[in-house]
Amino acid sequence: MIFDDFDTMKLRKACEDLKIFLDRGFKKSSVVKFIASYYGLPKEAVSILNRCIHPTWLSSTIAEKILDPSEVKGRSLGIDGFNNLITIESIISGHPVILCDDSLIRDIRERHSYRFSDKTEYTVQMLLKQVSALHPSYFEIVLDAQISKSGELSKFINSLIEEMGLADTGCTLTTKRTDRYLISKGYDVVASSDVDVVSKVNRIIDIPAMVLKDLKREFLKIDLGKAMMFILR
Repeated sequence: MIFDDFDTMKLRKACEDLKIFLDRGFKKSSVVKFIASYYGLPKEAVSILNRCIHPTWLSSTIAEKILDPSEVKGRSLGIDGFNNLITIESIISGHPVILCDDSLIRDIRERHSYRFSDKTEYTVQMLLKQVSALHPSYFEIVLDAQISKSGELSKFINSLIEEMGLADTGCTLTTKRTDRYLISKGYDVVASSDVDVVSKVNRIIDIPAMVLKDLKREFLKIDLGKAMMFILR
């Protein structure tokens, strides 16, 4: 476990302090740097501060947009491809994922790219399994064209979409700016945990949360004050 040798009470206090500063309008990057130095936080804890703690107004706004899976049926669905694949692969691999203060699941590996691995096929299958269970009227998995081998991955995902009998309702595509595409396309629902995206769309679905439930894993829950951490046993 990443916090076996770390004082989780210190991390909880750091999260609470960050929340207070953010609610008072301070710039997040500067405050995180100060708090991380003050408490001597390891990089994983700093990642939690960066990815999982938001101003109260923002976390509340995002949380209110999250739909129950049953509410997606018959709606168009835009999926942030790399965002979901990275988080789902983290779950499959046993890496820590966090239930953040806006009620969305995020990983803390700070990965900004995606590489093919022996887990890629299963990761994509798990993503598509959840999409199928949502019964959207139509779905698009959107990949950032600037990330290496995104075109190759798009073709691979499309082959699995066809193999799983979903080709009539969805596809994968690449675009220069995934965030702008998801925001401007006008999907009824968007699957992403990217704050820049979920703060600007009307409805959200948390697919990694569905994967957690589907896999029926046992989790250790650590209370971090304003954030809740779930670590795979």
